[in-house]
Order: sequence, then structure tokens, then C-alpha cells
Amino acid sequence: MLSRDTAFSDDEIAALRSAATGGSVIETLAPVGTQSKLRTVFAVVGMLVGLSVLGATVTLIRSESADDDRVLDVLGATGKTRRSIAGATAGLLALGGAVLAAPLSLVGLIIARAAFRSGLPFTLPWSTIVILFVVFPAMAAFATGLSTGGFPRWRSRVAPSQRAATGLAGELS
Repeated sequence: MLSRDTAFSDDEIAALRSAATGGSVIETLAPVGTQSKLRTVFAVVGMLVGLSVLGATVTLIRSESADDDRVLDVLGATGKTRRSIAGATAGLLALGGAVLAAPLSLVGLIIARAAFRSGLPFTLPWSTIVILFVVFPAMAAFATGLSTGGFPRWRSRVAPSQRAATGLAGELS
């Protein structure tokens, strides 16, 4: 087996093929740089799709929790509190997705490796796993926290007199 850090040129591959006798097989791999660039492109596209799905999910969750927003409004919660809640929701959803996706993707890799019976060593893509479990949830929480506004006062169904009547409006802010 011949290997080296750089790709073989077309002339070298042709010379190796002409030298091969007795049913030998010549296999070549794409250069390492090509694979890492392709992995980066797929990771970025996957993160953008994941962020858009998380954005839609958090929006649906927030629309379903209108009663909770009213309680927060009565208690005098600030926009920062609402953004923190939305960010934590998005971060936990992203982490939950990573916990479900990582084992399933590794099962797919193992099945594909067995199906093609390649002699290549199986190595875990640790950088991708770190991105999936750490960077993506943090990025989702941060992006959601930035894009989520406070609950607009004009949408509130709780009158200011009711907030003041509870006596809790100023205690938790």
C-alpha cells in the first residue's frame, strides 16, 4: 500500500497503474484538504438549517405560552428575562437535538463503512462532535436571545392598575 501526505499526480497514478500486475487494484483518495473543506461547508449549511428550525420552534413555543408571558408581565419581568428564557429554551432544544442526532449519525457511519468494506480506519470526528454539543447550542441560545424582543406593552392584556394591585410588580425586577 502506498500513501503520502500529498495527492499523487495524474502521471504518477498512470505509472502506478501500468506497473500493477496480477489483478492489483489501485485506489486513490481525495486530498485531505478537499474533505475538510467539504465537511466545513456541510457543517455550516447544517447549522443554518438547524437555526432556522430552532427559530420556528421557539416562536411556536412562545406563541403557545401567552399565559406565561402574562404572568411574567404581572410580576414585572424585564425584556432581558424574556430573552434569557427564550435563549435557554433554544439552547436546550439544540442540545437535545445533538443528543439525538450524534448517536444516529455514528450508526450511519458504521453501517456505511461496513457496507463498503473499506480498509480505512474509523476515527471519531471529535471537532464535529464538539461543535455539535457545545458551539451549536451556545450559538442557538445567543442568536435567540438577541433576536427575541421583550413582550410589547401594547399586547399585554393585564392593565397597569392590576399589576400595581398585586404588589409584586416592583419586588422581582
